[in-house]
Amino acid sequence: MDDVLTLKDILLDVSKNYLDQKKEKFGGNSWKNVLTQKPQIVSDLTNTKLHINGSVGQGRWATIPWIVLRDPAISVSTEQGFDLVYLFSADMKEIYLSLNQGWSYFKERISPLVKAKQSIEQVSSYLRSQLDTYGRNDLLPDIDLQHGEKFNTDLPEGYERGSIWAIKYECASLPSNDVLKSDLEYMLLLENSLKKFIIKNYSENGALNLNFIDNLITDSAGHAIDLKQIAIPIPSSDSSTRKSTQNLKKIDFEKKHSKNTKIGLLGEKWVFQQEIDRLTKLGRDDLANKVTIKSEISDIYHYDILSYDEFGNEIYIEVKTTTSKLDTTFYISKSELEFGRKNQQNYEIWRLLNFDETKLSAEYYVLKGDPTITINAEPVTYSCTPNIKDK
Repeated sequence: MDDVLTLKDILLDVSKNYLDQKKEKFGGNSWKNVLTQKPQIVSDLTNTKLHINGSVGQGRWATIPWIVLRDPAISVSTEQGFDLVYLFSADMKEIYLSLNQGWSYFKERISPLVKAKQSIEQVSSYLRSQLDTYGRNDLLPDIDLQHGEKFNTDLPEGYERGSIWAIKYECASLPSNDVLKSDLEYMLLLENSLKKFIIKNYSENGALNLNFIDNLITDSAGHAIDLKQIAIPIPSSDSSTRKSTQNLKKIDFEKKHSKNTKIGLLGEKWVFQQEIDRLTKLGRDDLANKVTIKSEISDIYHYDILSYDEFGNEIYIEVKTTTSKLDTTFYISKSELEFGRKNQQNYEIWRLLNFDETKLSAEYYVLKGDPTITINAEPVTYSCTPNIKDK
């Protein structure tokens, strides 16, 4: 009896072989079937009752191959509407299962290009605030398909900015097929929540309005992120040493880390958008288009966001986000402190407080300059190795 083809089989095949296949001639290459035909016969996907399609490109190899699951109720095409899609990073090191939007619709109708990018990202942010994630904290508001590389296509960045929520997989350590199916079932639940929201607000008699995306863009603009700048607070004398008086309870550190990571990524996304808006208002679309979330690419940069002043000078931004109010401790690494000290003329720490992803609101203040001067840093953790001595 032949082995049953699984979702994991396809994901592995693409991640292991795509880069080698790209070196071969595109036309007549039968390997392309792993994405163009096989997903349509894999029960793990067809059981969803959605329309299944895969792509390796049209006429030439795509930078980002994908497998899409379309619900015609909210997806006019892969270029307009909302889909679940497996996106393979350009280097085939990661795969994202993303609840995503059709980028081409924005690109073709909104100019300049930087405005189209802002609009699709604004819609993503708005929809994140409207969807119940059912307590799951490992969802990512950002995906990174390019890892800092530049390609002769804007599709990868369009996919990145159009992602609403995503689950990330490392190709070198894909989970079991059962886990992949469970994740897909969860994302289908999330997609169904989006469907209900879209149908409720942007349809007539159950059918989508022809201009529903335009209406959604308008509504998302009315729910722009509310970042309110406040004065730098004066810490209380015992703020760094305050002990909790609450009853001790067991802490789920994995869950707490996942939640903090999610909040941190969202905080970076908000500041990123704030910087783009600032530069756009200054008439520097060229610089707004270069603002980058460096922490998505690698941790070697020791800061989160690369931005610019109106004259084109680089600004290095470190973002620290919490849901708590004033007078709370935040954490910074030794390498971040050292980087800030060396680049103090261009360094800023954005401290986001009262972060509320549902209301799209937060308060913030900015510390500019040498962080060894602008903050009181106390060592609270140590790098350790076993102290084993020869006897």
